[in-house]
Order: sequence, then structure tokens, then C-alpha cells
Amino acid sequence: SRAAIVCLVLVFFAFIFLGEGKILQKVFSGAVGIVVAVIAMMLLWIYIPSVFENIQERFDRADVSGGRTSLFLYYGQFLLSSPAYFLGGIGMQQIFEKVSPYFPVHDVPHMGIQEVWVVWGCVGIVMLVMLFAKIVMVSKQYAHGRRKLYQFMPFFLTLIYTSSGQLLTSSRALMALIVSYVCLCIR
Repeated sequence: SRAAIVCLVLVFFAFIFLGEGKILQKVFSGAVGIVVAVIAMMLLWIYIPSVFENIQERFDRADVSGGRTSLFLYYGQFLLSSPAYFLGGIGMQQIFEKVSPYFPVHDVPHMGIQEVWVVWGCVGIVMLVMLFAKIVMVSKQYAHGRRKLYQFMPFFLTLIYTSSGQLLTSSRALMALIVSYVCLCIR
């Protein structure tokens, strides 16, 4: 997916530039990484053109969001259509079946924070923020207050990933949140 490719690039550059070392070493490592990526793409283009074309097609579409923008707008309209939905959500079961009589939606929200809002309303958003804050605070105890910036990378990448995917209904996103927590707890 596009989100996975973008997150992979972000992980690469964050790992290089947030790690320890001199700036010249970091720039050199980044340049080497770019050269390796270009060579890998060229090899894909030569030896496995179908994979290269698949990757290229994902970024060449007129709607780079893959329809997620319209889903975001539909669910946003749905939330604003009723104070009860806005404050309390609609529950986790059969989300788009509950919404489809009001709006022409054929999929669940593909934006993690909006998914929480649709499912649990404002109460869910507050709970999610409290969960993220608690993860950071408790991890501080395990790491004895000594954390490096790169330890936050999995946490930030999980948040970025869920902004283009699901959170509650995706076991991968929840597993990434657990891994993020463990990375924050390591000394």
C-alpha cells in the first residue's frame, strides 16, 4: 500500500537522522540508502516489471488517497448529522450498514482517529488520547526517564499509519501499538 511505502521511507530516514553519529555520517548513510533504493527500483523495473508497475500505479492515480478522502467526508457528514453520533458514536458492529441509509458509503472509516470517533464518539477520542498519554507516561517509568528520540519512532509511525488506515478493527495497528509501547519501555 502507499501508506506502507511512505512509512517505510519515513522509518528509514528517521532511523538514520535520529540515531547517534555525526551529521556527515548521517548524510552519507542517507545518500547510500537513496542509491540502494534507486538500484532496487531499477532491478524491479528490469526483472519484475509487474511489481514495478504496481508500485508506480499506486502513486499515479488521480485519487492518490484511493477513495479515502470521500470516506473521510462521508463519515464526517454522518458524525455532524446527529449530536448523539457526534458525542457517543454508533458502536463497532456493522458500521457501514448503520451509515449507508444516510450516506452512500460502502466501507468502514479508513482513518484511525475518525474510526474511533465514529465508533465511540467524543468520549472515544478522549479515551484514545488518554491511552496514548498513559503509554508514554508508564513507559517513562520502565525506561527510568531515559529515552532517546528514536524510541518514539514506532509510536509516531503507528499514529501516521493509522491516519491512513484503521485502528480499532485492524489487529496489525493494535499490534504496532504494543510494539511501540515496548520500544518506549526499553532502556
